[in-house]
Amino acid sequence: MESFNIYGEEASMEWHMEDEPQVLFRMGPLEEKRGRNITSERVTPPLRPDLLPPELAYYIMHQADLDPNNPHQSVLQGNGHHGSHPHLVHEFVRSIVEKCKPWIDTIKAANWTAAGICAHESAMNGGKEILIPSFI
Repeated sequence: MESFNIYGEEASMEWHMEDEPQVLFRMGPLEEKRGRNITSERVTPPLRPDLLPPELAYYIMHQADLDPNNPHQSVLQGNGHHGSHPHLVHEFVRSIVEKCKPWIDTIKAANWTAAGICAHESAMNGGKEILIPSFI
């Protein structure tokens, strides 16, 4: 399952199902009694093509053209993971041109990837505990 959860003090966002919008939770002030009032709504974040050069923005603007019978088409067109790929490519290329550290550097990428590799190894070995290395 591909999903994410972002938790904050005043709001949280969760996404669990591929074809459903994300859920935004807003927390009211802490009351004297136990807990807070919480509201939720389904939201679809904007694609933000304005943050990309036109050559890359094209790829996130054409998601509606995807063929549901070709599940890999989104990756080939560059809009996989809900349009994040062109943004990631743009940020990485900018880091090279501007000679600065990319937001997702080698250490962050290794830490993220190691968890998946270890989970797969565990699954292939009957759920055996696999320690995830840390790349600092």
